Amino acid sequence: MGKEIKEYAAKKLPTGSFEFLGYLSNEKVLDVYFQYDVDYFINLSDSEGIPVTIMEAMSIGIPVIGRDVGGTREIVNPTNGLILKEPLEKNFDEKIIEFLRYRIENTEYYKELSDNCIKTWNDYFNIDKNEDLFLKRITGNNID
Repeated sequence: MGKEIKEYAAKKLPTGSFEFLGYLSNEKVLDVYFQYDVDYFINLSDSEGIPVTIMEAMSIGIPVIGRDVGGTREIVNPTNGLILKEPLEKNFDEKIIEFLRYRIENTEYYKELSDNCIKTWNDYFNIDKNEDLFLKRITGNNID
């Protein structure tokens, strides 16, 4: 991670309120999500393929906020998160803040988002489920 980003965070955020973890294995990422009880995953990348980071977060029920770039829209939708239209609108930060408030102010809606994250992941990105479906398609056989 760039020195400039770390310095900017240190200048703008309270001491001890953030930590840059660097590269983590998929297993460690999930451990961090459970350890810190993560409420949302925010991905504001300028470009994406099919973001595995989003799949990981959704697999344990973390609603996602992401930009409508690359394959993000194939995963994130209004039932499981917030997709920010491109180009980013001037008030995109206000939309994010409003969405973040659901965690406290509308817990039923947040729970629905969380449940839908797990459902989206399980239906479309769960390797255990999709591996068999893929093999069935390419071989034309039922694999049981």
